Amino acid sequence: MAPIRVIAALVLATALAVSVGVDAASGGVRVGLTRVHSTPGVTASQFVRDALRRDTHRRARFLASSPSPSVSAPTRKDLPNGGEYIMTLSIGTPPLSYPAIADTGSDLVWTQCAPCGDQCFKQPGKLYNPSSSPTFRVLPCNSSLNLCAAALAGRAAPPLSGCACRYNQTYGTGWTAGLQAMETFTFGASPSNQVRVAGVAFGCSNASSDDWNGSAGLVGLGRGSLSLVSQLAAGMFSYCLTPFQDTDSKSTLIIGASAAINDTGVQSTPFVPSPSRQPMSTYYYLNLTGISVGSTPLSIPPNAFSLRADGTGGLIIDSGTTITSLPDAAYKSVRAAVASLVKLPVSADGSNATGLDLCFALPSSSSSAAAAPPANTLPSMTLHFGGGADMVLPVENYMIVDGGVWCLAMRGQADGELSTLGNYQQQNLRILYDVSPLLCLLLVLPCVAISSTPNRGVRLELTHVDDRGGYTGAERVRRAADRTHRRVNGLLAAVDDPSSTARTRSDGAAAAATVHASTATYLVDIAIGTPPVSLTAVLDTGSDLIWTQCDAPCRRCFPQPAPLYAPARSATYANVSCLSPMCRPLQTPWSRCPAAPPDDTGCPYSFSYGDGTSTDGVLATDTFTLAADTAVLPGVAFGCGTDNRGSTDNSSGLVGMGRGPLSLVSQLGVTRFSYCFTPFNSTATSPLFLGSTARDSSSAAKSTPFVANPRGGAGAAWRKSSYYYLSLEGITVGETLLPIDPSVFRLTATGDGGVIIDSGTTFTALEERAFVAVARAFAARVGLPLASGGARLGLGLCFAAAAPERVEVPRLVLHFDGADMELRRESYVVEDRIAGVVCLGMVSSRGMSVLGSMQQQNMHVLYDLEQGVLSFEPANCGEL
Repeated sequence: MAPIRVIAALVLATALAVSVGVDAASGGVRVGLTRVHSTPGVTASQFVRDALRRDTHRRARFLASSPSPSVSAPTRKDLPNGGEYIMTLSIGTPPLSYPAIADTGSDLVWTQCAPCGDQCFKQPGKLYNPSSSPTFRVLPCNSSLNLCAAALAGRAAPPLSGCACRYNQTYGTGWTAGLQAMETFTFGASPSNQVRVAGVAFGCSNASSDDWNGSAGLVGLGRGSLSLVSQLAAGMFSYCLTPFQDTDSKSTLIIGASAAINDTGVQSTPFVPSPSRQPMSTYYYLNLTGISVGSTPLSIPPNAFSLRADGTGGLIIDSGTTITSLPDAAYKSVRAAVASLVKLPVSADGSNATGLDLCFALPSSSSSAAAAPPANTLPSMTLHFGGGADMVLPVENYMIVDGGVWCLAMRGQADGELSTLGNYQQQNLRILYDVSPLLCLLLVLPCVAISSTPNRGVRLELTHVDDRGGYTGAERVRRAADRTHRRVNGLLAAVDDPSSTARTRSDGAAAAATVHASTATYLVDIAIGTPPVSLTAVLDTGSDLIWTQCDAPCRRCFPQPAPLYAPARSATYANVSCLSPMCRPLQTPWSRCPAAPPDDTGCPYSFSYGDGTSTDGVLATDTFTLAADTAVLPGVAFGCGTDNRGSTDNSSGLVGMGRGPLSLVSQLGVTRFSYCFTPFNSTATSPLFLGSTARDSSSAAKSTPFVANPRGGAGAAWRKSSYYYLSLEGITVGETLLPIDPSVFRLTATGDGGVIIDSGTTFTALEERAFVAVARAFAARVGLPLASGGARLGLGLCFAAAAPERVEVPRLVLHFDGADMELRRESYVVEDRIAGVVCLGMVSSRGMSVLGSMQQQNMHVLYDLEQGVLSFEPANCGEL
């Protein structure tokens, strides 16, 4: 059966920002999950035995047919060495870190709170103290997010608006009680990728039974209004669970737009509507239609997994259940199929040791825990779901080896009881829960890389813009110098007052974005739409918006090398609503949203540039294809330009790689990217790496932190927040540190000055005072007469030389915070043998300084967005 591809025609990248005020640059929340028993010395038998015991208590809670008198949710108190997964998050102001069990089978988020006496269990770390946090608020009884509101709903008198809710949460074998409140939660391990969410409803527990396996509470991820997923209005979440015997790696949980699975081969099945009665309403029900072992479908009654009208039966997927349970009508068929294929003696001792029903004795030579069964390779098992989706389980996902036995890691139960797809069967699968109102789909994909490399990376090839025009020698230098001056002027226009050629708003801010279409340096090939249309676009680390010319129709378009992208011919094109937060930064007096939602025809934008280039159109989403069909990315937001002036140097648009929410980096949720620019005069392509493939290749790499960007606002303030600022502290020429006032390179509180690194600027532009100091020191050490031939190249400092390649030049070192960048000769010296000149490959600017691409050539440059640092190391870029 062919795999089903599901495309979301929604703008999910800002779902978190819509409901809870998360920074719009965030594509979601990413945390590591640690299995409770991830410590050396826990055998598979111990794990399975305890997991089965825990599953029994958990299933008893699942099977409860009516609510208990107390306020309860379908969570559980677990036993030692269970199969739960623990996530770490922080609560309060200042944030206090605590570990909590992540549970898709429950809703309430809770942790133990001080004061907590003898009725609290021992937990790792300090207790959260509400009195120490100014952001703590008691949740009133009449709140829609309050457990008490539901419990008191049947009373004649409504709950008082000023009362506080004391709850008593019961579980299969335990309980917890406390006060329901609201607090600020913080997600993310490092300051650079942390997301703070205000007003999360949670249980502040000061009495609980027994122990919760090294955690301090629980995070519910179910379908109810109190779960973390629902409160964040995240739209989707995903996880990838590492094998239970892997005690070194962490599993990954992603909440929000970054959870999206963009690979080919994804299969989808719709969730079955849950019963309205608690606790079943919080579960994620699936339509399991059959099971095959190898290519043989098993004989299972078609209604074996059906959810009945009275709320009994059915099958749910659950992160807190370890071993999959099947109704006897299905389990007996699975058991018989496995037993017929395994040519080993059945082991009653193995069943007694593990608690599993079907175990086989391995030969004595294969008795170690890690040994694989010799000469007994079973076929994969396939779970067939509604909608045509097949979940293929390799042998290690349904058989378990330990202590000389090999057991079927499934169990039977009475027909008509609730069945559960457990986490043992989910290991090494990427599972996506799309809980948006329109889709409600579960996507499954085998994990190619697990926790050690959680994101698949993408490699793209960059082409220098002048390679496609056939320019060589002095022509390339002259064109690059011209682009540099226009680029720097454009960057400064986003910081200073607008030029006379730019459209201005009534408040004087330029109605332009930090894309600089006619100052291209490197081009990247992409494809847009379904079917994909190949296009070439400018790669730009100094801007956010992705845009291309569109035939919708195109009222005015400049010439481009490929056919125009036509939205009407793409099955996956969709306009972005004016109500979307993505639209807000794009609004100008020339691109306002309609006043009323019925007139919402999309999000218009209008960008103009200092050199007269402009693009006008609407913001939309479509599927992007990168790296020769190896990366298919649905739902990428981009500008569809239908009124464009100027040119983009033999390209069709632009791909922004900046720090804002609309950039490709932000939309993909990648935490790192890198590039390596081949030499200026080389025609070889340059590699660009996105995701896990972007990494330092040696210990020679040096790192410097990014400087915090100016934040907030619209117009210039919004555009400046896209740049990658660095702290340049000084420059050495020869062996002398030049006497340059450090304030020359400093970014001021108002957003003026500073130093940025930029892929679209060729020659480094130094603030005028710094450039004069470098030029004087350079001229004094070269000792050759100045040459007027530099004007032909567009560079400001050139020397006359009969043999430019033989001219000795002083070393040049840029001193960044914590890292020195010593440039190779070819990275700052330009030679023109025909004119007989040798030039300094830098220019002067007023205000901002820019580290250009020539100075970065043959250097592997890594942007680590998670750690907030830039790393660089010498490299032969043509060989990466």
